[in-house]
Amino acid sequence: MKQHPRATIIFSLVLAHLVGALALSYFPRDIVEVVLMIGAVVMGIVILLWWRRRRRA
Repeated sequence: MKQHPRATIIFSLVLAHLVGALALSYFPRDIVEVVLMIGAVVMGIVILLWWRRRRRA
């Protein structure tokens, strides 16, 4: 997976889509939207930190 960042990104997007679809069938839409928003913010922060550390090295 380390040699193919694009494959990793596509895989994570598909996984997030499946998890979101599963969550929607079990929980109300409002709860799922809030959880996905929080997850997106956390992922954005993690990616930013990783990118900054990678550029410095």
